Amino acid sequence: YRPLTTSEDVVRMVHPAGYVGPEAFAAGRTVTGAIRTRLQLLFRALEQRSIEHGVRRGRDLDERMFADTYTELRGGRSPERAFYEVEGLSVETSVAAIFVLDESSSMKEKGKRPKAAAAVEALGSALEQIGAKVMVVGFRNSSRSTGASPVAIALSGQETSGVHRTAPMRYDIFKTWEERWSAARARLTGWRAESGTPMADGIEFALNYISARKEGHRLVFVFTDGMPDHAHLPVIKGQLARAEDAGVQLVGVGMGSESAPVQGLFPDHVYAPEISDLPVPLVKRVEALVRTMPGSKRGRAVRSGL
Repeated sequence: YRPLTTSEDVVRMVHPAGYVGPEAFAAGRTVTGAIRTRLQLLFRALEQRSIEHGVRRGRDLDERMFADTYTELRGGRSPERAFYEVEGLSVETSVAAIFVLDESSSMKEKGKRPKAAAAVEALGSALEQIGAKVMVVGFRNSSRSTGASPVAIALSGQETSGVHRTAPMRYDIFKTWEERWSAARARLTGWRAESGTPMADGIEFALNYISARKEGHRLVFVFTDGMPDHAHLPVIKGQLARAEDAGVQLVGVGMGSESAPVQGLFPDHVYAPEISDLPVPLVKRVEALVRTMPGSKRGRAVRSGL
């Protein structure tokens, strides 16, 4: 990860706007309940441990065997089935997830943003309702006039070899970790669509934020309708390796037919030619990911890419 500079990058809280209408969130909420139920059943199954009743030794007295135990004690005998024993491992089911939203100009096409917002609403709201921590950010090139133009760079003599971007970035915060989803719902109406696809920078921003989380499962979902800017491809490969090393699960979410290459870029991915079909494969991917425990990598910081 090597930008020319980050000194002119801007991070801002998004203000509600009219880019996405309320009908998108209504569509998302129609499937939120089903997703929530599936996730709740999954976590309950993971947390469930088998119990063997009526054993000779154990940590706790078995209420089911109380009468037999009492009779044996009254008869002067040592109880043979006085305890119960818990078998199986305790499974960590806490989750922290960051949604990284593509704000490139192509998101203006064919009503993509409302459909994508519905998918984000469906999964984000469901995760919040099962106790997961969720953050939502967007990435785009800044429209500000800066000293990072090709001419200015050439005149300054700055070295650009190996640099994946020279222009500043704009990071839009739609939801912080501790806010309610209703705050994100209002801000998601301000999902912009302009300029290119500086995806590596959006991913790096998310990795920095999720690195300090201590949840057992740390997930980064990159919602995009296409390929990243060309110079970002090798950077993303390095980010995938760094995320895996830290136990962070990085998932590409391809929105629409033009996003099919996401399947080759991200080992973990979800792809739907029709954006409205995203919620079902998204929840299936979450189910698969939470069954893959990072184990000793819980809370491990992501190595710096600089």
